[in-house]
Amino acid sequence: MGDATAGMRHMDCLIYEYRPLRLYVNLTSRCTNECTFCGRTAHHFRLGEFDLRLSREHPAAAYLAALQRRLAAGRDPIEVVFCGYGEPTLRIEELLEIARWATTQGLPVRLNTNGQAELIHHTDIISRLVGCIDRVNVSLNAPDAASYVRVSCPAAGDEAWPWVVEFLRRAVRHLPDAWASVVGAVLSPEEVSAARELAAHCGTRLLVR
Repeated sequence: MGDATAGMRHMDCLIYEYRPLRLYVNLTSRCTNECTFCGRTAHHFRLGEFDLRLSREHPAAAYLAALQRRLAAGRDPIEVVFCGYGEPTLRIEELLEIARWATTQGLPVRLNTNGQAELIHHTDIISRLVGCIDRVNVSLNAPDAASYVRVSCPAAGDEAWPWVVEFLRRAVRHLPDAWASVVGAVLSPEEVSAARELAAHCGTRLLVR
């Protein structure tokens, strides 16, 4: 969207409206996974009309300015979503600053994440999300560690899986709404079924994308 990138030297797309009235915040092009199904892995950062590749990482103030311009343009949005072709929690301080601001505007906030935030930062992240994140979609991507490594190719290897599952469990317990998701095209029907059972064991539902 033009107003989101106006004035940025490299015309980076900081926020975009992929679905009507949902403002997506594109915080980073970095990720701790190289998922087999992800356009980022193939160096293809386009999503419809939007080029989500960032030439550099921008401060929270730049995102707040872009969001404020969008709000001033009218047609009240229904949600702010942290989602791009990178892992938003890699920039946890900026994420929290933007999320807190959105909350003061009365906007619900959703986080799409690979669930590795506490592995990345080696600290409790869930408690910091309480009060400013309303909904969390954890990309489970698999029903077990071996499948996760095959599909998501995490930089941490086998170590990543238990962190993802525990993040999902704790998100379900402490945040208003949290669920798991998988990409059905890269899993067998049996793996999707097992992932659904795991999500249920964590106390939530599974979205098949």
